[in-house]
Amino acid sequence: MNYIKVLYRSMTALWVLVTGITVLASYEYSNHNFNIHSLIGILIGTLILSAILCQIILQRLKASNESKIDLGKSSEEITSYKYALDESAIVAVTDKMGFISYANDNFCKISKYSRKELIGQNHRIVNSGHHSEAIFRNLWVTITNGRIWKGELMNKAKDGTFYWMDTTIVPFLNNEGKPYKYLSIRFDISKRKKAEKLLEHTMSNITAILDNSGCNIYSLDTDLKFIIFNRSLQNSIKQLYGLDIKQEDSVHDLFLKMDPDEAKGWEEIYARAFKGETVKFERVIKIGDVESFIRFEIYPIRENHRVTGLSCFAYDITDEKIKEKRQMVI
Repeated sequence: MNYIKVLYRSMTALWVLVTGITVLASYEYSNHNFNIHSLIGILIGTLILSAILCQIILQRLKASNESKIDLGKSSEEITSYKYALDESAIVAVTDKMGFISYANDNFCKISKYSRKELIGQNHRIVNSGHHSEAIFRNLWVTITNGRIWKGELMNKAKDGTFYWMDTTIVPFLNNEGKPYKYLSIRFDISKRKKAEKLLEHTMSNITAILDNSGCNIYSLDTDLKFIIFNRSLQNSIKQLYGLDIKQEDSVHDLFLKMDPDEAKGWEEIYARAFKGETVKFERVIKIGDVESFIRFEIYPIRENHRVTGLSCFAYDITDEKIKEKRQMVI
């Protein structure tokens, strides 16, 4: 509403009213019915009413201007948010049926499709075929029920190359709580997924090397918990003590189960290694009537000149000791 026009019309109406009162007073005066007190009362009442009406209109006009200013600021903020999002993320908007109505430059760049090619299509245009139909059914059920879906998806570009997206899909809901469009915000995580795959491959190779090393190998963190161990150690503990071990188990608790009398001694050995000392020693381990000679080597793991863990090796040198004894007899 234009309050300036209302104010103008109201003032015009008040002027007409005052003019009418003046004419009426002249008529009454000519007929000798003039009452000066009534005329003054009407004029005062009219002026008060006029002042109140003007005040109300001016207040509303001020509020309207402030609202326009706030609306302008909000519009500027929304524009800034959109700019920031378009610059940092891969953005698409679809209608309630899933057809693309907006694709930002980053989406076009990574998919290698033009905006014209993307608009009107659904996201099957970048489907890599890597994921099962169950994943997409779950996605669709989630967003059509008004909930946000998050996940990682592999997509396929126009030239046949693949890329990974960290994806968030946000439904826009109408007054009835039903989605009428969807905003998809995605980030390229292809490098991270490649690094993860490389790390997985590397760990597989390391595990194979450790398992075929011919000795028991394990590493510990500063809380004396297992970080990694090979199959040889796992099998040895199972065969000798009937115990299973897993990552993050405490080696101290394991020694308490295997040989409580030795637990404290091992604590002292590990403490020396955590001070930066490489510890090497031999021990005889007797299980029943069987004696085994074991050589232990414990090396500090350093990061930025600080010991953050231990690499531990246990070699069965029983055969070597038997040969030595035989040579001594000869």
